Amino acid sequence: MSHQVPAPPDIFSGLSYSIVGIVATAAFIIAKLSQRSKLDAIPTVVSSTWLGSWWAGIRFVTNAADVIQEGYEKHKAAPFKVAHLNRWMVIVSGRRLLEDICKSPEDELSPLEAINDILNGQYLVGPEMFHNAYHIPILRSQLTRNLGPLFLDIRDEVNTTFEEILDLKGNEWKSVPALDTVQEVVCRTANRVFVGLPLCRNPDWVNLNVLFAVDLIKAALVVGLFPRILAPLVARCLTGVTRTVRRGMKHLRPIIEKRQKYLEKHGNKGADQPNNFLSLLMEEAEGSDRNIKSLTRRVLSVNFDIFDNFTQALYNLAANPQYMQPLREEVESIVESEGWSKGALAKMRKIDSFLKESQRVEGSILLTMFRRAMKDFTFSDGTMIPKGTFLAFATKSTHLDSELYDDPDVFDPFRFSNTRDEDGEGLKRQFVSTNPKYLAFGHGKHACPGRFFAATYLKTMLAHIVVSYDIKLEDSTRPQSSGIDIAIMADPRAKGTGDGKGDQLGPEYRHPDSTPSESQTAFRRLQIPLSASYAHVRYTCKLIAAAWGTTYVVLSRLGKSDVLISMGGNDFGAPSVGGSTSIPSVPRVVNLDALSTGSSGEGTEARVTCIQSLHAGPCHVILQLHTVTSKAGVSPPIVVGWVHPGMGNLGRT
Repeated sequence: MSHQVPAPPDIFSGLSYSIVGIVATAAFIIAKLSQRSKLDAIPTVVSSTWLGSWWAGIRFVTNAADVIQEGYEKHKAAPFKVAHLNRWMVIVSGRRLLEDICKSPEDELSPLEAINDILNGQYLVGPEMFHNAYHIPILRSQLTRNLGPLFLDIRDEVNTTFEEILDLKGNEWKSVPALDTVQEVVCRTANRVFVGLPLCRNPDWVNLNVLFAVDLIKAALVVGLFPRILAPLVARCLTGVTRTVRRGMKHLRPIIEKRQKYLEKHGNKGADQPNNFLSLLMEEAEGSDRNIKSLTRRVLSVNFDIFDNFTQALYNLAANPQYMQPLREEVESIVESEGWSKGALAKMRKIDSFLKESQRVEGSILLTMFRRAMKDFTFSDGTMIPKGTFLAFATKSTHLDSELYDDPDVFDPFRFSNTRDEDGEGLKRQFVSTNPKYLAFGHGKHACPGRFFAATYLKTMLAHIVVSYDIKLEDSTRPQSSGIDIAIMADPRAKGTGDGKGDQLGPEYRHPDSTPSESQTAFRRLQIPLSASYAHVRYTCKLIAAAWGTTYVVLSRLGKSDVLISMGGNDFGAPSVGGSTSIPSVPRVVNLDALSTGSSGEGTEARVTCIQSLHAGPCHVILQLHTVTSKAGVSPPIVVGWVHPGMGNLGRT
């Protein structure tokens, strides 16, 4: 199934284009002339003349990465300014200026007013979102504290959504549009926590949430082209945000009205309280913030676009299959001992590092730490910025600085997990942690309040993928990102498939609904072709090793001995992963019960055999294992070896 996001309607045509062009040009000239003289003391990148800055603004929108990098290299750890379409922007870098921003109170440098400026939020989502942002402490505190109890819901929605979207049959490969798939999984999973079942699975609700994030950014650019006096009219007439909010109200109205009646009767107490973000909003809302429109705007606004971040991680995984096995081993090992839980997720350091490194190298935005100067502000280096100045930090350039990271342009997925124990600062290396070298979520007290929630479901998604599927791109080259303004976007045109030849897994598959321009990533469910007579139900895959013509798989189940399975292309049958299908697929189960591991006095006591490691070569397979009994406990580990009298066959001990 191909999940398409419909394109927003064309908002300009004919005479409208001319009017927009004239108004935008006039607004641009007025804005640039009024701001330029106040910022003359700050170095300019590209051009500072009024005509030159007009061209520089266009260049910034079309190639902001190069403009910012040029300023970063010329004015490192010092402020510089760049022209945007309708404003001057001061960009800073370096630890010293970062600390100045973090220490500044909101009446000097305001993050909310900066976001309001970027999104023209007071016209598109209402001024109350910024002047009474009570949803932020709910995200930062209450929702974060509830992530443990909510984890099973998050896990269930990730599983269910992937199952429904991919709808795999047996061992088939299936190509799906990567970005569209990620959008649906992220949106449904987030909304399982925001609004709960069944609304989180409603196709129209999912669609409008995806559209809202995209439309809000586009609408902000359109509104920004006009003088402020026309902004309210433009927001209503020339953007789709108002229509999307009305669509959202239709879905939320019955839920909100039912919940309001319950609160009026029982208050905030009682067992029959849904544990979701909407309920928390309603409990905290006062006055006009309790109306359906205001609540709908807040719910839609927290569904903001983080789709590209996970799509980038997915591309990195598909383009680097050598990292699949260590990720898979980590997840399987932790889940085997602790099950699926928030605590288990916290121990998946490689999963955590993979996502963090993907965000460092690619990311979804060039700048963070947005601020608006509410009064004249002086940095510790003596630089003064006047009231009204728009300010941001050069995050992407910092992330790729060779003075801060070894080989910064190289994707090293375990960069952060490898150093967590070495320097004794494990917590500071986590995906959600911020520091002067890693600013994807901002830094300081105004760092992204929803990052703990986002990290929870993104890590759950990646962990689910690595233990459930193989994944690869149709084109082995890692898709390149593109950008507009300060946004970094994952390439939507990459494809993935397998053709059943050589070392590839499964037949070529292309969904009939797909088009050549769609992004395709191939998934295939991992299955062991055991007949029902083996009755290996509820077992999970623990270890995998491949030799010449043979694949060895260790299955594990709580309270049972591990099971070693040999699948080969000779007398053991085809492995059903690309070999000849003319030989029946009959894997061999290797019985380890007769092995002695040095334990004495066990008698007839039940014994569980645990395989700790498995290594296979062209002519041998080596196991390290131990046994566990209730009386003797854990036996010393021993090494067991087999030799191969035939190519790929499991011979005799």
